[in-house]
Formats: sequence, structure tokens, C-alpha cells
Amino acid sequence: MCDCVDVEIGSYGNQIQVSAPEHMRGLSLGCMTIRESICLDRCIANEVQALWRDGVTTTGCCCGHNKTTGYIGVYGEESKTRMLRLGYDLLRSDDSFYPKSVK
Repeated sequence: MCDCVDVEIGSYGNQIQVSAPEHMRGLSLGCMTIRESICLDRCIANEVQALWRDGVTTTGCCCGHNKTTGYIGVYGEESKTRMLRLGYDLLRSDDSFYPKSVK
């Protein structure tokens, strides 16, 4: 369970803005380019930032808001390999994983 109360899927409630990690700044992911900051769901922010410190490049994430399964999306084979080495389970595709901090 996460800390969300009455936060709808697709809303930006319960988010915090954090500095983007150096290894991700300027990275183009489809229609978006990573700038100096990123918004994260407060419930999984510490977990995602720990993954960044471990060199994982994320593409997006959601805690699930107590309404659906959360996910952490990653970019590239190196990030996928790191996630598997850290004991993360694949979610619905080969680049999304279940967060450990909200189950």
C-alpha cells in the first residue's frame, strides 16, 4: 500500500519535484527530454532515487495510488539488467518492474 488518499490515476496529486540525476539529464525519451528536475509520486520517490544512484535510467513510474499495480519503467538493457540483479520482478513488459516499496 502507498500513502495516497483519494489520488486519481493520471493526476499529479501526492508528487514531489526532485533533481534529475546527472546520467539522465538531456536524455530524449520519445516526445520528452529529461531536464533538470523530475516529478515523482511521493510514495516511491526514495526507491526511484536509490535506483538512480545505482545507475538505473528510468522512463516513468507510478505508485498505483492504491487503485492499481505500481510500476517503474526503465530504459536500456543495462538498466534492465541492474533491476534484475537488484531482485526486481518484471511487470507487464520487458522494461517495467514492480516497485518494492509499495505492494
